[in-house]
Amino acid sequence: MSFVQQKRANVFDLLAGAFRELSEIRKELAIYFVIFAALLLFPTRWIGLGSSLVSSLVLFLGYFVAQYWLYQAMLRKAGMLQDGKWRIVEFFVMALVLIVPISIGLNLFVIPGLILIAKWIMAPTYLVAQKRNLIQAIGESWSASSENSVALTLAATVICVIWGLSFGLAAALIGLADVMDVVAGDDLFWLWVYFLPVLLAGLSMSAYRQLSDETASLTEVFA
Repeated sequence: MSFVQQKRANVFDLLAGAFRELSEIRKELAIYFVIFAALLLFPTRWIGLGSSLVSSLVLFLGYFVAQYWLYQAMLRKAGMLQDGKWRIVEFFVMALVLIVPISIGLNLFVIPGLILIAKWIMAPTYLVAQKRNLIQAIGESWSASSENSVALTLAATVICVIWGLSFGLAAALIGLADVMDVVAGDDLFWLWVYFLPVLLAGLSMSAYRQLSDETASLTEVFA
């Protein structure tokens, strides 16, 4: 038994939806970036984290907790959060499982990696929204993206291009900060890196709202 996706989404609607979803959680985003800015920009001795190893671990683990929290916030605002349990371990394992093929694809002429991002863009939202395991979430994302792979790939590409172009401005600011010896340029660089997964999270939620089983028309096909 399989599902045939009947709903269609275009690039404009996906992108507009991504920024609309993020605008709905402005307060949560402000908290997200303030916390990570504090952890990155202030010396660890000021915030009592001890060694750099400990602070790096806090940042690493905190990233996944914060990402999960943002997905929950978007789903809750949309009235689509059906299970409020925290599946952080599965969320973390999913990231590890998906990053390997995506990284390989991005290194093979870029396009294969962008296609995989598009096919799996909804997986985190599926995992957070309802009680399911990571394999189910990955599979449902792949199925829901059917007939919309081109639009999703183009939308993901635009998101990455926007982030990449804005990175040039960030790099200039980082260079200025280094010259003025205001803050460490490396810290600003890592803070900017956190913007990309947030933008992709917005696209994930946008695609989920438009294409998931909850909102899409699906026809069961019995083989």
